Amino acid sequence: LVRSRHHYEMAQKNRIGHRGSDFGYTLDDGKTGSLYDIRTPFTLVIFHNPDCRECESVMFHLAHNPDLKSVVDKGKLTVLTLYPDNDLEVWQEHLTVLPGWWVNGYDQHCTINEEVLYDIRAIPSLYLFDNDKRVILKDAEKRDIEIWLRNHL
Repeated sequence: LVRSRHHYEMAQKNRIGHRGSDFGYTLDDGKTGSLYDIRTPFTLVIFHNPDCRECESVMFHLAHNPDLKSVVDKGKLTVLTLYPDNDLEVWQEHLTVLPGWWVNGYDQHCTINEEVLYDIRAIPSLYLFDNDKRVILKDAEKRDIEIWLRNHL
């Protein structure tokens, strides 16, 4: 019963069509921001771990997608990568492989994990938000993101 309740509560978080939970992030230079501060019409959040091979594969693919870069360059989309843990040395070493046209941050206070703001069952976990930070795609595959962007932008 407890396990079922937990799964139900997790499924209710950040549902498609509802506003996503706001969270803060910190950049390598110490500047901070939040999901709700991002003002582009769409925001792609990639929860990842620098040591994750699948994350590396997905992020490499997205980083080399010219259509994705084009919508970012046009100011229609922000790509925010977020490392939800606190091993900053590993995260900082990994920054060199992430595109400069992405916003690459970490959760300085580990709020996402400690307050279980998002149901991150596996990483990478991709979320697409609209301008009001309503969830369009939740825990999506890279191909789902690409198809949505191709059909809507």
